[in-house]
Amino acid sequence: KPVPTDSWSQPLVADKWPNPCTQLPVWAPFMQNKNFSEDCLYLNIWSPAGKVSSNRLKPVMFYIHGGAFIIGSSNEYHYNGEVLASKGDVIVVTLNYRLNGFGFLYTGTDAGPGNAGLWDQVLALEWVHKNIQNFGGDPKLITVFGESAGSITTSAIILSPITRNLFKNAIMMSGSALGDTVGDASQMARYWLKQSKQMGCRDDRNPEKFTPNVINCLKTISADRLVNYTSGSLDSVAENLKSLNLMIGNCEDEGSFILALVVDPKKFAHNNPPPMTYPEAYGTSQALFSALDETPAIDGQEVSKLYFTGLSDKTSQDVLRRTIGKAFGDYTITCPTILFAK
Repeated sequence: KPVPTDSWSQPLVADKWPNPCTQLPVWAPFMQNKNFSEDCLYLNIWSPAGKVSSNRLKPVMFYIHGGAFIIGSSNEYHYNGEVLASKGDVIVVTLNYRLNGFGFLYTGTDAGPGNAGLWDQVLALEWVHKNIQNFGGDPKLITVFGESAGSITTSAIILSPITRNLFKNAIMMSGSALGDTVGDASQMARYWLKQSKQMGCRDDRNPEKFTPNVINCLKTISADRLVNYTSGSLDSVAENLKSLNLMIGNCEDEGSFILALVVDPKKFAHNNPPPMTYPEAYGTSQALFSALDETPAIDGQEVSKLYFTGLSDKTSQDVLRRTIGKAFGDYTITCPTILFAK
């Protein structure tokens, strides 16, 4: 888990964008600081111009970025909070949290307890709740919001007993903890044991467990290599709903972006993708769903029949790709979000 920083007695110069957390560089063009680092747990705070007054505290918007738990940063250009703070007359906070194996490695042992990235978010929210009044923000009027992976963790924050007294409102934009990115402890332990073996870390005397030898081997893996082995996990959540104002929404096309990002960047490229025939599109959809690690298993053939009804060899390539994106988006984002709302 992260630990709070030591307090300081002299003014802290906080006028530079923080380092993004260690990740693959695919999102670097959108970042204002491209120096990926494990030293990345920082906040950004925007406050409307004017004197801070304890008598007129402003609502606080606490934003959690997306990126499938493997990429992203608070310093992306489109997460600049200047306009929202000034137009909305609110305090805007964005944050970094650890990603991929650095944030979500789970071994089932004290050496890898999992969900470090979520604990980063909790610590940031605790800090904001404790200190935001010094920036003109009202700790009783904090809204937690996020998109994609940020929406998924927002739903976890809503359910968590740890955070229930740290915020008042929430906005979930595309995603919930009921989706496929969330697994129970045994699922995540199996996943990370498999990834560890692929990185060459295994204990032949006890190949199905995270032994100290495996943990010590993982500590020798370079950061650049570790980021290639990514996933996320969330603690099991019980029904722990608090009374709050909640806004939930989805986009029209949730799946195409995810397919291009994490499934096949070339086949699902947004600009000049390769040709795709109807049989290829149908087969891709079937294989995609059949390969998912679900219990009970998903019947890729039945899913494809449902979404491809009415399509044929005469259907445009754009529609074929969007159909795959629609099916995958329903599975990963839309349906979990609707289920959470219910």
